[in-house]
Amino acid sequence: MQTEGYISTPGFPKDYTSLGYTTHKESDFKIYNPLLQKKKYFAPSVLYHMYKNIDSIKDAPEFIGFLEYDFKFQFSCKDFKKLHLSFPKGRPCELIEKSLQKGVITVLSLRWRLQELNAQKQITVNGKHWLDFFLEEYNKFYSRNISKEDILRFNIIVPTQQSFITDVESFRKIMEFPVYLIDNSLLEKCYPAPATILERYIGLCISFSRLSIRPLLLTHQGHHGYIL
Repeated sequence: MQTEGYISTPGFPKDYTSLGYTTHKESDFKIYNPLLQKKKYFAPSVLYHMYKNIDSIKDAPEFIGFLEYDFKFQFSCKDFKKLHLSFPKGRPCELIEKSLQKGVITVLSLRWRLQELNAQKQITVNGKHWLDFFLEEYNKFYSRNISKEDILRFNIIVPTQQSFITDVESFRKIMEFPVYLIDNSLLEKCYPAPATILERYIGLCISFSRLSIRPLLLTHQGHHGYIL
């Protein structure tokens, strides 16, 4: 089976052709905005460009998956225990492959419940708390009326690190709102960076998608201050 991957960081990963992978640079996309990386969109920039280009990719895949560079393929005992989730029986690659079904999203990174993230008052967009801004724009975009009090009461688990795999149509559904925010430059004035904001926003779009979510949480290797 040939596997293709698109990367955002120049020079990473290196040539994996010997392992059966075909690796592309993000700039290989037909539709490409180089300003996103300069503005610190980082990994979400790849998801954005995949969304924009999926119809033009020859032999486009049925499923699309994303995993940030500093994970390894072993289950994270710490994250399953912290979130009170049942630990899976089996090998990660085998279980991920078995989860490939339409309408199912396999989440590869979960670390926080919404109340923990909501407590991070220093993360803002256009001078507003990041969750307040999300709900304001999300409700307007979808003509919905989701209240902050309701979702905090449910205290949902929010997928992180934009690391998941799902079918193409479900991917489109998840990404349409984040793409709208990027296209309309609504995240230009945020702290600390658009990538940080979008990690949360993509996670919430997964949580609100009404897709069947399967947690197969992989181990983060400790970069970016996450200590195992």
